[in-house]
Amino acid sequence: MSGLCDRNKNGVDVWLLREIGCRGLVCCLEEIPGKKDLVIDTTLMKMLDRLAQATTLRKHDVDKIYRLERVPPTSLCPQRIYLTRSTPEAIKLIAEHINHHLQQQQQQERHPQQHQQQVVVLSKVLVLCVPRVTYAAKAQLEEEGLAGGGLVSLHPFCPGFVPLDDDLLTLEMPTFFRDAFVEGDLSACVGIGQSLTVLHSLYGSPKRTLAHGRAAHAVVNAVNTLAVGNDGQTRNNTKCEIGQLFVLDRDADLVTPLLTQLTYEGSIDEHFGIQAGVVELPSHVTAEEGKPGPSKLMLNSKDAVFESIRNKHFAGVAGQLVRRAKEIHSKKEESEKMKTAQLKEFVANDLRELKTQQRSISLHLSVCEAITGATKRDFDVQLTTEHGLVTGATSASEAKIYFEDCCARQMPSNTCLRLLCLLSLTQSNGLSCKEFETLSSQLVAASGYRHLNTLFDLRQAGFLSVAESLSAESPQAIAMKGLRQAASNLINREQTGSWRSLCKLLKLIPDPDEPIELHNPSHMSYVFNGAYTPGIPQLVSQVLTKGVQSVSEALKLLPGTTITEGWESAANTPNSSSAPALPPPVVLVLVLGGVTFAEIAAFKLLGLRTGNRIIVASTGTCTGNKIMSSITQPTLV
Repeated sequence: MSGLCDRNKNGVDVWLLREIGCRGLVCCLEEIPGKKDLVIDTTLMKMLDRLAQATTLRKHDVDKIYRLERVPPTSLCPQRIYLTRSTPEAIKLIAEHINHHLQQQQQQERHPQQHQQQVVVLSKVLVLCVPRVTYAAKAQLEEEGLAGGGLVSLHPFCPGFVPLDDDLLTLEMPTFFRDAFVEGDLSACVGIGQSLTVLHSLYGSPKRTLAHGRAAHAVVNAVNTLAVGNDGQTRNNTKCEIGQLFVLDRDADLVTPLLTQLTYEGSIDEHFGIQAGVVELPSHVTAEEGKPGPSKLMLNSKDAVFESIRNKHFAGVAGQLVRRAKEIHSKKEESEKMKTAQLKEFVANDLRELKTQQRSISLHLSVCEAITGATKRDFDVQLTTEHGLVTGATSASEAKIYFEDCCARQMPSNTCLRLLCLLSLTQSNGLSCKEFETLSSQLVAASGYRHLNTLFDLRQAGFLSVAESLSAESPQAIAMKGLRQAASNLINREQTGSWRSLCKLLKLIPDPDEPIELHNPSHMSYVFNGAYTPGIPQLVSQVLTKGVQSVSEALKLLPGTTITEGWESAANTPNSSSAPALPPPVVLVLVLGGVTFAEIAAFKLLGLRTGNRIIVASTGTCTGNKIMSSITQPTLV
């Protein structure tokens, strides 16, 4: 990634999106003139930090800022704004806050002498629903008896794409995968289409679009609908700064998030979790910094040290940090021999930057040490099993034995679920009913019966592939199972038996005889030790180098339908030799359902290989654990 100072690279300044999001937030704040308190959902605080600083909020009459918690804020301001996700649970919690305050007001009116502290009379409450006001939120507010009274009003706030770096955008929609791929709720795609329309208004419509998947289809339809004005005419933007747009569903490649990430940034996400580009490091990692308690670290290209190692294979990161520390030490030793004039110049220009880099190196070495220390004793066995399943080097029976061992040792349920899903997806016909019953019984015995719902949801999402058994005695039962399977194929086009074919068509499994360099990579499979190439980056790579027709057969094996726009008039090879010399084209890849840092690293390498600037956008960054938790948590209520 380029530095933050290079904002206008190839004409696309993604940081304009932050300014637009900040202006949208300011407009919402100005809906209530005068002083007000702001109560923020904890899951939105990191994203809000990316949009607006506390000084900006203060300038627009925000008096105090609170976290949205079970205990109501001790506010002395008559006006209040809540910033929250548009869920019934959040609206119910806000209603409890308001009703509690109203009860205090009534008690004060009846018994003024019993209240030592004055209770402020609430005059206005504005609830900003991210990203939109849902019917469920309205219904919940009405059920709580607060609708229509004039005190409380709901207002949508769609921050749109939030830039985390020069080539990384996020919508911060952590529940999108479950909503879209488990529940089948694609209503959020309209909001994503609106955000994409904002991109088009800034940088122009892309010359070519390739979209595949149910959610991608809904997003593109929303964009096309919004592009038509009230007069029925399509609004065209003459500006065209984005060459190709790819909109792909996460279920185009479900194997990648199940594999353990091996890049440095991916390892941080696997072990500590990254939200909106911010990681909270535990106190034992930041002990040398002298900060008590967890410490927040923003991960972007402003940190030159982190930028140089973020996409590196984890095995080589510590060595590179040590070499860089030695270089800084040698520069400081050289400064001791400088003359006065040289020393003044060194102090004015270089010393502060060297100290900053030295602190950053110390911190990242502590992070590497913490990750290495937290790695399980059988981590090599886990990696060998995962990579062996995708390459075919590990048999299903060996993987089952390792899965049974994980369950018996009470490994985290997400670890067991990821391994079970990976085992089922990499088998030619999925798991047999008998195998599924045996393995799921062991999982439930180890982790609890609540995971029966989890297993059902994983099958709905396509993570678990189970072959239907036709051993029933009744012909009617056999016929009904056949109809159910046919309906499932029409709706979901499940990947049973197609994953191996997809691997061959897209060449996702590198040639075992081809050496894969991990520390100076030239092949995208380095992110998984050369065992597997992430499917979505490989699909984009094929299209960029060989044209859209080269992936037509592969797309038929994926769930959903394909939309292509602008490719018909283009040559099979996008970079035509007859075209005039231009700056490298900009490619926007939107992944619906989450993108891993391993894939982002692969896209970075692909951009260097092809000369394209690839901007990755998504509903959020993800890991296998995050996806498993998003599917599991609602079932635990």
